[in-house]
Amino acid sequence: RINDDMSGTGMAIGYAGGTALLVISAIVLMISECDSGLECSEFSTFFWPNLCIFLAGVWWAIFGRIALGRLQTRPGPPFPPDANVLCLGWHQMWGTLCYIMQNKQMLLFMCSFLLYSDAYNTICTVAPLIMEDELGMRVKGAVINAVVAAVGSFLGVFMFMQLQGCTALSTRSMIVILLCLYAMTSGMGAAGVISTYPEYGLYAVMGPALLMIGAIQSYTRSLYASCIPKGQESAMFAFYAITDKGSNVIGPAVIAYVHNRTGNYTGTFWYLLASFLISALILACVSFDHSKDEASLASDETSEASSSDD
Repeated sequence: RINDDMSGTGMAIGYAGGTALLVISAIVLMISECDSGLECSEFSTFFWPNLCIFLAGVWWAIFGRIALGRLQTRPGPPFPPDANVLCLGWHQMWGTLCYIMQNKQMLLFMCSFLLYSDAYNTICTVAPLIMEDELGMRVKGAVINAVVAAVGSFLGVFMFMQLQGCTALSTRSMIVILLCLYAMTSGMGAAGVISTYPEYGLYAVMGPALLMIGAIQSYTRSLYASCIPKGQESAMFAFYAITDKGSNVIGPAVIAYVHNRTGNYTGTFWYLLASFLISALILACVSFDHSKDEASLASDETSEASSSDD
């Protein structure tokens, strides 16, 4: 439960910071957007959105420096004297991959995560495309909706944390419930709710999906952290990040294929529906008690190896 609270709070703080920058960007675009019916200059069309992107970089630089500056020094093993700076990270990633391949339960979890992380990221990708294609929404409207989505994601983290506290459900159960809810909203999209009722259908499908995204990200990190061998946290979370971001090539490829073949995005939701259901079934089969035992055994072996080196 401590892991869940820490992960959820950290995720909520991140969404709060992102929302603050989105509000600033929305204000910039609302002030600078051309009046309806007037032809915009090339400068107005490209400069102000690019300024918002530049502000995102400045935001990362400032607050990243503040966060890193406040971190305390964490003890760890010295840099291997015979290791190559450019190759050490890849070597450690290969060792992490070998560990996951040998741990059946962790491998199942990562396969499930690969599917549903791509699926919920695909929702974030397809939402603005639908806004532009189905609703003809301009940049300002898209940014305002992004602000609303970020606020919803922030509130969703605390809403599901309260739900878990009231029901005493395990972290795995919460993720499975969220995946089933995602499958339901994807089913609505696949049934053509958005194309039939563009304005109301979009919010009926995307609203619940974006409300849950912060919660499922925080629960996933918490559950993953509980299965990591002691002393391998950095390598394991690096692999986690690679899996999360690396899977994002699948969804955009599906979106492009579906839109090129059909002229709309409805078919994308069939892929999302299948991804959420399959990942929920895989996750339900994972024995996390066994995975934690294997992580504890790996931690003991690492400690013994370090002691023998000393």
